[in-house]
Amino acid sequence: TSLSDANYSYRVFANDTLNNTNTSITRHVKVDIDYYIKFASPTPANNTYTVNFVYVNTTVNPALVFEDTFTEGSNTNLDAHTPDKGFNWSLLVSYNASGSMRVTASSDTVTGTSTCSSCGALYTANNRTYESANYDVVIDVNTIVAVDDPIIMVARATNNQNMYAVRLISGAGASQIYEKASGTWTALGSTFAGPSNGDEVRLRVNGTNISVWYDGVLQGSVLDATLTAVGYAGIGMGNITVAADGISTQEFDNFRAIDLGTQPTIDACILEWNGVNETMTKATSGGNVSCSANKTSLADGNYSYRVF
Repeated sequence: TSLSDANYSYRVFANDTLNNTNTSITRHVKVDIDYYIKFASPTPANNTYTVNFVYVNTTVNPALVFEDTFTEGSNTNLDAHTPDKGFNWSLLVSYNASGSMRVTASSDTVTGTSTCSSCGALYTANNRTYESANYDVVIDVNTIVAVDDPIIMVARATNNQNMYAVRLISGAGASQIYEKASGTWTALGSTFAGPSNGDEVRLRVNGTNISVWYDGVLQGSVLDATLTAVGYAGIGMGNITVAADGISTQEFDNFRAIDLGTQPTIDACILEWNGVNETMTKATSGGNVSCSANKTSLADGNYSYRVF
């Protein structure tokens, strides 16, 4: 039980009292069920409460490949920080020794580690292989900067030589979609206005369509068939696409990578309450669902629960 996503092999040995032994053939299985089950409000945290009920509310989203709300107790380099969902962050590109990013504990956001010019850093969001090459890369912008200090979002990054990117700069006609193929950056399509502080920015790669959205409104798109491998989503600052760029006060939060492929249907959610299983109420259908259960008339005592 509780197997992680991976390939497994197994076989069975048997022996008798006469020391005869035999072995079965080896079989192979792949576990690849990565449903993301997340407790949602008003589910209580671990604590002591003076009520006789507990309302358990969850969301299940198998399309969510990677998520990070950047919560830390102290300032932490991004590649040393553990995401909410996903394996880790890896530094893919670094220009100038000062070019790096960190989770800033006072705001639980990502900022540059220090201010620098002609410097930059780019990190990939690592998980198991993404289900398809079609996915959204999403952030919430806290501080967008004008001139030469961009936020960079990337998709289909197979290595530091091949990826799609969007360079985000404050102001009209300042932002643009880029492609890096075999080590060469090329600007694609027309420029468009940069986002505002507080905007949700979405870089979408879907087939040959590469597009950028602010709060659900399309800002720019291009058709390009150069890069088709799945790769990884990622985030950066500074001189990734343009050599003169740097890092100053750029800041963002709430990174997500969301698969756009066909998702499996969630049949049911099971609440294990003090070791006893019961079916939860499923409020929605399909692959992205909400499930809840209300435990009432509870006696004083200690309770544990989890959701399957």
